[in-house]
Amino acid sequence: FEAFKPLDKKAAQALANWVRGGGALLFFVTPPDSFDTVQSWWRRDGFASAAQALLSRLGLQDEEGLQRVGRGWVLVRKNSPAALAGRADGGEHVLRAVQELCRRLSGCKIQPKGYLALRRGPYLIAASPHDALLRELRVWRGGFLDLLDGLVPVREELTLTPGKVIFALDLAKVGSRPQVLVSASRIKDFSVGSSGVRFLSRGPRGVVCKTVLRLPTNYKNAVARVVASGEPVKVVLYRDESRALTYLTYENQGQWVEVELRGK
Repeated sequence: FEAFKPLDKKAAQALANWVRGGGALLFFVTPPDSFDTVQSWWRRDGFASAAQALLSRLGLQDEEGLQRVGRGWVLVRKNSPAALAGRADGGEHVLRAVQELCRRLSGCKIQPKGYLALRRGPYLIAASPHDALLRELRVWRGGFLDLLDGLVPVREELTLTPGKVIFALDLAKVGSRPQVLVSASRIKDFSVGSSGVRFLSRGPRGVVCKTVLRLPTNYKNAVARVVASGEPVKVVLYRDESRALTYLTYENQGQWVEVELRGK
């Protein structure tokens, strides 16, 4: 909640509901900053900051300490996360707070690792510091779109080593319905009809756009067309039939362009 704020009050309410249901929250509360002064949902609700709006939904005062909220716990600390990041003992400070929360949770056990890995929906994000002491290599197997490679290749195996960062999309978690999986552009108005797939794409002019779609087998020999202001834009199509993936490569025009794919 420092600098970056939830765009909608629903996010704060969802977090409060999660805590009441048994979650444990470590909340670093800082005084209102310049980003809190914008006219947003917490201001309209009568709060000076987004943090105060969340504390209210948790039924808490702006005070430090560990407090019970429903079936969960909240540990409030009056520290700036940005300031802690610049302190030599900042990491230890955070770890002690996490350990305090963990002692309140049944079955909670902290196991230090030489990496951080998260899954959010179909996405896998992992990183390991250059000086990490990994007891063993962390390996993920399956089919992943490598989002840090401009070609967006499919990797059957991802291995995390010291100093490496992984950002990938797990193809096993996106389903088989026609959809845009990845694009170096904004996408809107995606539709599937009897004549094929259509959508609008917009990105910075001059930037090569790679768009990856999951499309069924009847698009094995598809034809693609990209049009900007009535003029055709060169597009290259590549099909990975084994993964039901279609790759489109075209140059962004700095405006909305129409993209159409017809199956064969």
